[in-house]
Amino acid sequence: MSFVFKNLGKNLVTDRLGGFSKPPYDSFNLGFHTGDDAENVAKNRAKLAADFGREKIVFMNQIHSDLVVKIDEFPIKTPECDALITDRARVALAVMTADCAPILFYDPARGAIGAAHAGWRGTRSFIAAKTALAMRENYGVNFADLRVGIAPAICGKCYEIGEEVAAKWRELPSYLQAALNENHLDLQLANRLILREIGVLDENIETIAECTLENPALFSHRRANPSGRFVSLISL
Repeated sequence: MSFVFKNLGKNLVTDRLGGFSKPPYDSFNLGFHTGDDAENVAKNRAKLAADFGREKIVFMNQIHSDLVVKIDEFPIKTPECDALITDRARVALAVMTADCAPILFYDPARGAIGAAHAGWRGTRSFIAAKTALAMRENYGVNFADLRVGIAPAICGKCYEIGEEVAAKWRELPSYLQAALNENHLDLQLANRLILREIGVLDENIETIAECTLENPALFSHRRANPSGRFVSLISL
């Protein structure tokens, strides 16, 4: 039940099926930080590389930040950040999630890609816009040419937040308030609104409207803790 965006070149969003991990991480868990057996995660990552056709996959130590790292060489020490960009051929960028919104970027005109991890903190810090801006600064990307895919995340009906988080959200610009419904937040909509605000064309933003909490074929931290992680990948 893996997913592919239609207009992002070479990409893949995995599900939790067909791997080596044992319960509660069954079975295609790709996160070493989850408490899963490291050998099984390594086997899953090797399978991912083979299935995707890329040996060079860059993962992140995701820290719910707004940090964007440019990848110029491989291999590298795993960066601590929440977004990656590159123009290097055959290098895949990976973002791990289990409820947060994974966002993939592709500019076919400039030959550049990006991948971002957007939970409520990253979304509130405009990680999607900052990734696009970093692509413009480093590769000359034109936002009108940029294609973006927002992969499965917990949906706005299921993502209940506390009053403290809701209050922080209400401090943001008015155009983002459409993503907040009392104490529920729609991460996919919020990131779409952020991207539209900087000039990414709405028709160039593709969303896979699968809720991680509702779909048992996807990992969800809210549904099960501990939980594994699925991966959204993009490569030139």
